[in-house]
Amino acid sequence: MKKQFVIIGIIVLLSSIQLSGCEEQNIIQADKEKFIGTWYGNQVSDFYGSQNITIIFNSSGNVDWGDSLPHTYRVEGDKLYIGYGELASGEDAYIYSFKNDYQTLTLSLLNPSTENDTKLIIYLNKQ
Repeated sequence: MKKQFVIIGIIVLLSSIQLSGCEEQNIIQADKEKFIGTWYGNQVSDFYGSQNITIIFNSSGNVDWGDSLPHTYRVEGDKLYIGYGELASGEDAYIYSFKNDYQTLTLSLLNPSTENDTKLIIYLNKQ
């Protein structure tokens, strides 16, 4: 009888752990879907000053960053990772925040890949 309670307890514990992992994945997927579309705005850095920028996120995980490199993106927790594809290695991590019913997006660079990107913040509005 005691064994049955232990086995049932283990099954309940494992099930709750697995279900909480599913919920986190659903939240991340929901956030990823909020990025999809065309965003216009301004990027501000200590080195380059202020520049207009257009960023297009698509549902396949690719992003057009306005240059000739093929970029990818992924969302993990409160971070957005932009990868540089086959032509350049690595990725940049940004903390992101949405406002105005997910129509305004702010990206703050966490790990500059060059000295020129020491402080980079991107302010975007969805079209």
